[in-house]
Amino acid sequence: MISPFNHQSHESEAPVSALEQSTCSSVDAMWREGITPQPLTVNAARDPVVIGILLAVIALVMFNFSSCRRMFSHITQDLWGTRRRENAFDDPTANESRTIILLIVLLCTAQALLTYLHFNPGGTAPDAYALRVTLGLMSLLMSGYFIFLLAAYSCVGWTFTDPVGAQLWIRGYTVSSALLGLILIFPALTAMFYHPAIPFMVGTALFVFILAKLIFIIKGFRIFYRNFFSLLYFILYLCALEIIPLIIVYAEASALCKLVL
Repeated sequence: MISPFNHQSHESEAPVSALEQSTCSSVDAMWREGITPQPLTVNAARDPVVIGILLAVIALVMFNFSSCRRMFSHITQDLWGTRRRENAFDDPTANESRTIILLIVLLCTAQALLTYLHFNPGGTAPDAYALRVTLGLMSLLMSGYFIFLLAAYSCVGWTFTDPVGAQLWIRGYTVSSALLGLILIFPALTAMFYHPAIPFMVGTALFVFILAKLIFIIKGFRIFYRNFFSLLYFILYLCALEIIPLIIVYAEASALCKLVL
């Protein structure tokens, strides 16, 4: 059938010719396809295992925190005082000792997290396995550092002073470590969830750590100082227990991050 309008339509009047139309290819609009999704970067704030461990430790501390009332009521004496007294009520209870242990575990966890973020400012890892291994080994390193110092302080205290002085010194170390764990968890969590704050949070944690060390060292000086020779022994103690182990831990942590990450 011949259309009656054929005589009124001409190819020359069309926007494009049939040949040009055949050479055109139609492409779907990009908005119909969307954006190709990219995998999320792996970091501690997105890892369920790391978050679960942190929440478990914090929950245990909170459930046992009522046992810390005595520790906080005597915290000045434990951190600074050198008064020698024999009182049965001064002995820590089992609940208080358990809470102090949990706070020290919290300290090692916070130190591991802050050290990891210090050497890895971006906070990212190649995969979840590398992240968990790095943080796990870092936590073991910080736990070993604490246990080493506790054993070394016990040997030095029982060797160079009387039993009461040694107990005062060791008590000062454990209480200051527990208090430090309670404080350092806040900059650690802030740095973990807000990466631009990592340098400031690490600096803040380092300042608090140095302050706690200075208080403990001054208490030790007040306990051990007797004469000029005891001052020489104290200088040797500073080099052997406060400076060299810290340098070794820092170097090992740096090597660990470079090896795993």
